[in-house]
Amino acid sequence: MNWLYSTALGGVQVQVRQDEFEAAQKILGEDHSTKIAEIENDFPLPDKNEICQNCGASDLEMIQSTRKAGAFSLLTEFPFIFFSKKYRCRNCGNKQK
Repeated sequence: MNWLYSTALGGVQVQVRQDEFEAAQKILGEDHSTKIAEIENDFPLPDKNEICQNCGASDLEMIQSTRKAGAFSLLTEFPFIFFSKKYRCRNCGNKQK
């Protein structure tokens, strides 16, 4: 729902049955703005590793290099144990630590 479009098209319209009209008016007339702050506290903002540094999207997936490191260890007989977590953005494909 895009609030700019809904305002341009006349706002949000709610349809209720006639016998529920008074209850609907009461619910729509209540102020729930304090609940927004409570919800924001329950869902804190993501940290820097959860946001793409390129496009700002929060749709990141962790890339694990354990398979590559394991194959490298088998081929070179060198225990490659220095792993680093990397993240890839599903939106733009950017890779970051």
